[in-house]
Amino acid sequence: MVAADDLGDRDPEAVLGPQLQHPVEHPGVQGDPAVRPVALGGGIGLGWSALAHRTGPDGPPVAAATAPAGPAASGWPLARKGDLLWKARTVQYLLRAHGHAVDADGIFGPETAAAVKAFQAAHGLLADGKVGPRTWSHLVIRLDPQHAPEPAVTALQYLLDNTGTATDITGIFTPATTRCLEAFQHDRALPVTGVADRATWQALLAAQEPARRP
Repeated sequence: MVAADDLGDRDPEAVLGPQLQHPVEHPGVQGDPAVRPVALGGGIGLGWSALAHRTGPDGPPVAAATAPAGPAASGWPLARKGDLLWKARTVQYLLRAHGHAVDADGIFGPETAAAVKAFQAAHGLLADGKVGPRTWSHLVIRLDPQHAPEPAVTALQYLLDNTGTATDITGIFTPATTRCLEAFQHDRALPVTGVADRATWQALLAAQEPARRP
């Protein structure tokens, strides 16, 4: 049985799929198809969407507490080989900022996957070539208006522009970049600091529209 905490940056559906497909019997639950195994922290537990059929020792229904919910979704997207446009380009710009020589062509191909694996190995992460929550957390860079021009600033401007906030994509953290970033933070109820911290990167990635730039 696979524990949810052992998944690293892998897709839970792909790993746990066989354990999530079929209803299971459980003592005290009479034929409820909603009883299925769900990921709960360190392993697989039973979750109930309806407990009206639970019975006591002698058969009559009894009240029961709702099973604890699993952990909330991380909010970080999964980027992997085959992805195009904003996912691929953001990963590529950030890899370049960390010193990896990849083309920011908006195609998550073999070269990008190899660079992701090298980055993951260097940071003690599972080197699977997929960019999930743990890899994103290491990949994003805290940026402020004093930051020197670099590909991470380009990534920030690209993401801002793709949320509908018109931004010049220059790789230079200009006063206009600061104003656009502050406007985005205000709109998303984030602290308005003009600094791209981890929470701001996460919100930017979650706010992406279908890419308007190639």
